[in-house]
Amino acid sequence: MNKLPLIAAVLSAAALTASAEIKIATVDMETVILSHPQSEENKANLVKLQKEFEAERDVKRQKIQDLYKQLETIAKEADNEALSEQERKKKFNAGRDLGQTIKEEERALRTLVDDLQRRLQEKELLLFGNVMSDVKFAINGLVKSGAYDLILDASAFRPGAPVPIVMYANPKLDVTDAVIQAIGGKKVDAKKPAAAK
Repeated sequence: MNKLPLIAAVLSAAALTASAEIKIATVDMETVILSHPQSEENKANLVKLQKEFEAERDVKRQKIQDLYKQLETIAKEADNEALSEQERKKKFNAGRDLGQTIKEEERALRTLVDDLQRRLQEKELLLFGNVMSDVKFAINGLVKSGAYDLILDASAFRPGAPVPIVMYANPKLDVTDAVIQAIGGKKVDAKKPAAAK
């Protein structure tokens, strides 16, 4: 089978695409996300939820600590030589049962912590997803308006970020402010750490 016509068609299409002017822009997604009107409220909701989870976890931890204290008391009482053999055996059995209860409570605590972490991550993803929907809508608006053919994430340019998508982009290509304006946000500098509250 002769593949020459197919190769010629592909090369022709590539040549036409190469001759067309492609409009490219960059956007600092980290800055856009932090600048979204919902970001501060989302962060506050997550902090509140985390504190509620920590309180629930701490109650369970305290219960386990109290059980350990009871076990220690039972062990000391069982060592009392004044006790009869029957009383000592009762204390030993009570300590063994309490030890089993402690193991069950510790297992329940691990399960609780795993569940709380999962629920917190799910909430974070839900809130982040809502913000990302707005951001994608704003970016798609810029693309559909014909202003750009390709918009790339510039957040990876800063040190410590994941592998960069683009090694260099002229700052004139940055449309971060336009996207922030489109989502109704107030610009936040993602490069500086947030002020402690």
